[in-house]
Amino acid sequence: MPVRKYSHGFTLIEMIMALVVLGVISLGIGSYVQLGTQGYIDTRDREQVQSQARFAVERLTRELRHAVPNSLDISSDNKCIRFTPIEYAGFYINSSLDDVDKLVGIMSSSVDGRDADVKKHRLAINPVRPADLVSVTRSAEIKKTLGRQPWRIKLKNKTSFESESVSERFYIYSVDVQFCLNGEQLTRATRPTGSSNFSIPVILAKNLIYKDSNFTLEHAALNRNQLVHFQLVFSNNGEQSQYSHDVQVMNVP
Repeated sequence: MPVRKYSHGFTLIEMIMALVVLGVISLGIGSYVQLGTQGYIDTRDREQVQSQARFAVERLTRELRHAVPNSLDISSDNKCIRFTPIEYAGFYINSSLDDVDKLVGIMSSSVDGRDADVKKHRLAINPVRPADLVSVTRSAEIKKTLGRQPWRIKLKNKTSFESESVSERFYIYSVDVQFCLNGEQLTRATRPTGSSNFSIPVILAKNLIYKDSNFTLEHAALNRNQLVHFQLVFSNNGEQSQYSHDVQVMNVP
């Protein structure tokens, strides 16, 4: 039987060279895919941090602007801010605020008196400090409301208000709000006005740099209302994003 001079197949060296070339190509493709994937993950994480930062800034701004005037207070370490949000506001038309058990007023809120659930809420006139919101000389508990515009707000007890409002304004409220920087988190908690314990905090944002984030408060002056400044610094994979914002409390006593 004759022996063929040539046989089909690959030599060992050819196979090794092919494997080397295939390994180099696979390594290049793998590195490219990994780079693209990591870029997508970094972009996604950065967008998540920026989205929650925008949400936190918007939430803080919106709530602080609707605070009862002079109800804001900052903790000694500048990491918490407490205030009382307005639920209803209006202008009273009583000729005197001495020994009154009923306040007659025009509501600036678009709600009828019968539809407003303000029982056990408090009403304040010309508060100048947070303690005035529970003071018996600048605030009173509401018993019920009668009729519609103008509202007839019946108080639980007869009250002689210590001071009248220059703009004849009154504010109705029932809860206090507290925003705090807890470690890497921004949290929000509430409590009924006059009580001492806040609810379990709800997380609004994460990835904060605690030492660089803070709240500051400038009290009202003759030419402007109270001004809140807050700085929130977020960290993501070594990158930092800083948000500094000023909020003017528009309400006046």
